[in-house]
Amino acid sequence: MRLRAQLLDSTSDSVFVADFDGSFVYLNEAAWKTRGYTRDELLGMNLHVLDTPKYEKLIESRMRDLMKNGQCIFESEHRRKDGSTMPIEISARIIESGGRKLVLSVIRDITERKQAEEALKESEEKYRSIYENTQVGLYRTRVSDGKLMMANDAMAKMFGFDSVEEATEKYVTSEHYVDPGTRERLLGAIQKYGRFDNFEACLTRSDGIARWFQYSGRLVQSKDYIEGVANDITERKQAEAAAQHANRALATLGAVNRTLVHATDESELLQTVCNAIVEQKGYRLAWVGYKQVDEHKSIKIMARAGHDEGYLDTMQLTLAETERGMGPSGRAICSGKTQVCQDIASDPLYRPWRDEALKRDFAASIALPLTDENVNKVFGILNVYAGEANAFTPAEIDLLEEMAGDLAFGVRSLHIRHERDLALVKNQHHLVQLQDSLEDTVRAMASLVEMRALILPAIRPEWPIWLWRSPCKWGCPMNRCMPSISPARCMTWAKSKFRRKYSANLGESPILNSV
Repeated sequence: MRLRAQLLDSTSDSVFVADFDGSFVYLNEAAWKTRGYTRDELLGMNLHVLDTPKYEKLIESRMRDLMKNGQCIFESEHRRKDGSTMPIEISARIIESGGRKLVLSVIRDITERKQAEEALKESEEKYRSIYENTQVGLYRTRVSDGKLMMANDAMAKMFGFDSVEEATEKYVTSEHYVDPGTRERLLGAIQKYGRFDNFEACLTRSDGIARWFQYSGRLVQSKDYIEGVANDITERKQAEAAAQHANRALATLGAVNRTLVHATDESELLQTVCNAIVEQKGYRLAWVGYKQVDEHKSIKIMARAGHDEGYLDTMQLTLAETERGMGPSGRAICSGKTQVCQDIASDPLYRPWRDEALKRDFAASIALPLTDENVNKVFGILNVYAGEANAFTPAEIDLLEEMAGDLAFGVRSLHIRHERDLALVKNQHHLVQLQDSLEDTVRAMASLVEMRALILPAIRPEWPIWLWRSPCKWGCPMNRCMPSISPARCMTWAKSKFRRKYSANLGESPILNSV
């Protein structure tokens, strides 16, 4: 017995032997020392007094389990003498000693374990809080089929679900890649390196909307899944695309303006502008058309560049109120406003040309009216086609409208220059005619001078006799009828008669008037 008592006193666990009322029969050394009592103090107490109120109410139910099963293991909490508490694990069983049934309880202090559990619980709660509340998507997908096995709230919302449960039940990533080859590249990278960083992919959400994601993750080969983090980078990709589109339009605008500076021919100008447009990445076709005044209200193609491949020859464009007149070109010319088709495949107004456009990978188009601002009248159209849907951003549209305005200004300037040149030629022709007329006048004047030199000297010596002997209106000589007429008046009459006699042949001239 002494050896057994020594063995029991050497263990770190508390050993209690008590009757069914809770009175102690035996205590080992650890039982009273760990609770701050002396052996005698604790022996005089009841086992149930040691239980804290939280566990005291469970004593009866545990005693029933013990009586029923003969043993039980449960957790409880004891009060020390100083009032502090200690969490414990009790392994109790019924024994017989001296013909009486007793309860043997081996009690272990589980303070450290509880602290570890509490630390683990706190860590798990912290991790759970981070996991559930982080704005970064956390995921786990099966390698074989891309099934979403685990996700946090952020990841579920990125995929268009209201709850994690719904996302993990319904979403299979392999079915949502916009480009199916993207997943093959991803799997190739992860099989080779075991991980991947900042991998960009475009997937559709549960509602069918395409979004861009940036993934990082690692392969857990033993469990056949990939786990990692993801960010929705759609806004960033859209901003990058908008910047690229604006730069593309800005480069086109610059090329067009450089062309305008040196342009001398309208046809050359239109063709150079179309060439400059399709040289920019993403623009597949550009053409310029002028509206015609004819019975068909047609639109004449003036210049083209890019992947035409007979497309424009099949369009049969018109401004008439028909199906082919209600397309972007017709509406742009009639309204004077830019017409944008961001998705040719789904635009009902593009139906007459859709099949031919899609064959040539035209996904979007913009029709820009060319307006003569002097008369506020649209005279033509500039059409640009892109290879991707939703290709024309607001900033790009503004720049392309500015480019169309510059092109229209350039065309007007060439027209004005042409009209000025025609007027100059006409004026030069008129000047030649004036010079010829002047030369004729000079020659006529020279002839008159010669005639005067010949005629006047011949008649002047005879004027007095001729005038003096000239009959008056009654038929008698003037010197008899009007003896008071002075020689000066006779000279005036002589000049008058001279003019009447020779004016028919010489015409009016300064020389004749001087006679």
